[in-house]
Amino acid sequence: MAAILGITQVPAGAQEYFPSPGDKTSPRPLPWEESGLRAALADASLEVRSQAVFHITHNRWARLLLTAKDLEPLLQSPNEEIKKQAVEAQAQLSATPAPGGAESAGKKHDPSPPESAEAAQKAPVEIAPERVKELLTQLHDPHFYDRDHAVKALGRAGTLATEEMVSALVPMLQDPSLRVVCSAALALRDMGREEAACREALLRLLKAYKPLPEETGFLESLGAFSLDEIFYVMTAADLESSPEFISQIVRQLKDPLLFMRSEYTRSAVSSFVQGMGPKISPYLKDLLPLLQDANPNVQLHAMYALLDVGDEAAPTVARALLPLFTSTDDHVRYLTANYCYALGPAAAPVVVPALLPFLRKTNDASRLRAIISLGRLGPSAAPAARELLAVLDHPDTEPVGHQGGFSQHAAAEALGQLGPGVEPLVVPALVQHFKDGDAMLGFSILRAFECMGAAAAPLAIPAALPLLQSTDGQIKVWACETIRLWGNFQRDPAWQCAALAGATAVTKEEDLPYLRYSLYLWSGHDPELLLSVRWLGHPAAPPMPAGGAALSAAEQQSVLHMLHTLWAHSAKYPALRQEMAARIADFAQSITTAPDEKVVELLKKMDELLKADTIKETQPASAKARSTVQRALTRG
Repeated sequence: MAAILGITQVPAGAQEYFPSPGDKTSPRPLPWEESGLRAALADASLEVRSQAVFHITHNRWARLLLTAKDLEPLLQSPNEEIKKQAVEAQAQLSATPAPGGAESAGKKHDPSPPESAEAAQKAPVEIAPERVKELLTQLHDPHFYDRDHAVKALGRAGTLATEEMVSALVPMLQDPSLRVVCSAALALRDMGREEAACREALLRLLKAYKPLPEETGFLESLGAFSLDEIFYVMTAADLESSPEFISQIVRQLKDPLLFMRSEYTRSAVSSFVQGMGPKISPYLKDLLPLLQDANPNVQLHAMYALLDVGDEAAPTVARALLPLFTSTDDHVRYLTANYCYALGPAAAPVVVPALLPFLRKTNDASRLRAIISLGRLGPSAAPAARELLAVLDHPDTEPVGHQGGFSQHAAAEALGQLGPGVEPLVVPALVQHFKDGDAMLGFSILRAFECMGAAAAPLAIPAALPLLQSTDGQIKVWACETIRLWGNFQRDPAWQCAALAGATAVTKEEDLPYLRYSLYLWSGHDPELLLSVRWLGHPAAPPMPAGGAALSAAEQQSVLHMLHTLWAHSAKYPALRQEMAARIADFAQSITTAPDEKVVELLKKMDELLKADTIKETQPASAKARSTVQRALTRG
């Protein structure tokens, strides 16, 4: 379909920077979308109709808006792209509707969602007496692996466990294998028994924990345990918020030996502390000094641990992070810029000024990450708007980041996240950057507008309209996509006239179908504006009824009223006014019988407008149209 649209393919990695606005597929089109799409489906051009079919199929609206008759001409087209699009729509049209409505069409219904399977797995299981006897014997096996297996198997009995099972599992909390201890605590938790004994055993594990040396053998490590296992059991038993457990975890994070061991162990501790969120706030006095440690790894893992401390403590943590923004260690600076947004809006007054210096360093990966953090901070980063706009004017000259992205593209998307307060400054500047001709930048700008929503429309539409007359087909497409986000929601004839003038200015035949389709869609708010697209903007076939059939009186009134409304707004666009004069002549020529009173009144108004035409380039066409109008009036 991209070949029909003339759209440049978006480079790989274009969605790296920010979460996608999401699949906007809706169960039904909005009323204006439906009106515009139905009008496009009635156009004489197969290419225009194919654009509408593509839009309908993409949104899974085929069963709502299409019939087999709509697709027949497209299926017979010699254009393979048009035919392919029609085949896809036909498949969707004939598909059996999925449960849940139109939005679920084409999706397989899963009668057993994952949560059901998980619940079934955790449900208590009644264990046969002979199997229980076998497992109780296995608890005394010399191999820790077999003991662990027996503990887990007994734990599946859950609340159905007998006193015999519980009594056998309690001693396992003192097992030499700390892995077996963890499994026993989980099993007893599932049975709803011995909470105090489990707490005591887990605290003993945590106090005794020492990271395994890197050279530990595989078999030896299987009999030991990892912090992840302890943390998992603590969380499952709702013990992680106990002060006694928190103090032991903080001790682990402060232990210098921890940072001489594996990265996996360091990450386990810092991630768990971060997951505790605001509960860790009382221990900031122990953790904040780690940010100033001489070891960069200690600094970074302390930062990771403190990223989710909550709004109250976030400014304090942000101020403690400030030296890391200017660290002599490139890696520390990069990762601080990358993750500081996680502190949230409460830290923005401290974090945003610290990020701004990164924006002035071209071809620097830290610049890219700082921009992304500003975007993720959202409206609280609005003071950075001017600096982000400056990035658009001073782009990188080399790829940066692990996917070869450019900071300029990330800046465009970040600007879309900053909220309504910056839109008057940001929106016109973003539209102007369509002229840079960068496909990925254009894509990023469109994502920014989509994020801003309808509030950006009053600024984006006037800024994008002039681009419809560009000789660059790609710029036209970006302008189309920008305006199409909202349609002509203000039902503005001047806006419509400018858009129609863009179609009149098309120099490449292949650009016209997409623009005309967009015109239909934009105009769906107003039937009169829809009529203007049918009659103006280089339609594929004359708008007069085929076979010489005359328009009805109501149709004559509608067409004349539409032409009369748009005439004044066409003064800025001589080529469009010439086309309008020609259409007026065609219309007047078709009147072969006496028109009704309202049509006569409208013809007289049209005659006055043609007579008063002061545009030198269009006066000959206006004079010709006026003569046909006067002949039509004589029939009245």
